[in-house]
Amino acid sequence: IHELCSGRTLRELRGHSSAVTDVSFTADGRHILSGSADATVKIWNTKTSSCLRTVSSQPGGGPDPPPVHSVLPLPQHPELFLVCTHSSTLAVLNLQGQTVRTLSPGRSGTQGGPFVCCSLSPRGERLYCLGEDRQLYCFRLATGRLEKTFTVRHALTTRHSSTGQDSTGQD
Repeated sequence: IHELCSGRTLRELRGHSSAVTDVSFTADGRHILSGSADATVKIWNTKTSSCLRTVSSQPGGGPDPPPVHSVLPLPQHPELFLVCTHSSTLAVLNLQGQTVRTLSPGRSGTQGGPFVCCSLSPRGERLYCLGEDRQLYCFRLATGRLEKTFTVRHALTTRHSSTGQDSTGQD
């Protein structure tokens, strides 16, 4: 954690065994949620910097859990957060690390996705997830139901800082 103006390091949160992919504060500021490529979410105490618990990215455990892309606190439910992984299932967890609900575009949890990112609507009523299948999935959080899908017409690209080219080799 860094001081904004000076950039001075105030605290370090250590514990993930791979790259940290997302970090969020809970609405009350008491906890920090961190997601990682090591397929875990860690729940930290903001004041003490201690890790309160580590949760697998795969609800119910299982072999080869997917890396975590996003951890999103739910503003209307401060004790809950959403975990978006490289799979076609999203999980809503509580701060005790228990799965409260799962969301997926298909009945079996294998249709659609895998997801690459997600974002909440401004009021926190809907969740938008982008899948590798170039579909944007819109879920209503209150019900967990998939409301609509949209086809993304343009390919996603990443720009390489060293070459200035995107992932398709274009400038």
